[in-house]
Amino acid sequence: MRRLAPSASIGIRRSVARARHLPPDVVDRLSRDPDSHVSYNLASCCEGAPAELLLEVALRRDGGFLALDHPNFPRHTLLRFADDPDPLRRRLALASPESTPGLAERLADDPDERVRARAAADPRLSPATVLRLLDSTPRTRRAALGNPQLPVPALVRLLRDADTAEDAAANPAIPTSVVRQLAELCCAAESPTGWVSRP
Repeated sequence: MRRLAPSASIGIRRSVARARHLPPDVVDRLSRDPDSHVSYNLASCCEGAPAELLLEVALRRDGGFLALDHPNFPRHTLLRFADDPDPLRRRLALASPESTPGLAERLADDPDERVRARAAADPRLSPATVLRLLDSTPRTRRAALGNPQLPVPALVRLLRDADTAEDAAANPAIPTSVVRQLAELCCAAESPTGWVSRP
């Protein structure tokens, strides 16, 4: 890896950056690579990716929420972005361990759709706010459909609607009895006779 990391070939450097374990000196070299794919691969795959690089990748337009799950990600620094003029920074504030339900509620009304969508998925929102966000833009509505604070009666109704069923089906708050009914309906639709065996 030490021999390959300084390669003139971008493809080779990108491949090296995808390794899960790299020596610290190789991580340091690759984290300063001018190619954005090298740093993205390093942040996405390498356990030793530095905090500064993870934050830099998270602040890029080409993605970065992947980096939020990394154990080295500097979550404790994110609250400072809550009032940042840049919406890509504001949406990161919700990942801070110091963020509050109040901040989630406030960002649910943010003028930027990306920030609203990030807030719409936050489980600290009130059920009333989640319901209200269902009438927002498609991106925000999809995020709200997956929020576990969505009241069960509304969730069941949305599961019956062809326009919202797929996104609503990913909601972790779906009652077990409803999941069983959905599975039975699916089996009945796939069975040539329409007959469903019950355990």
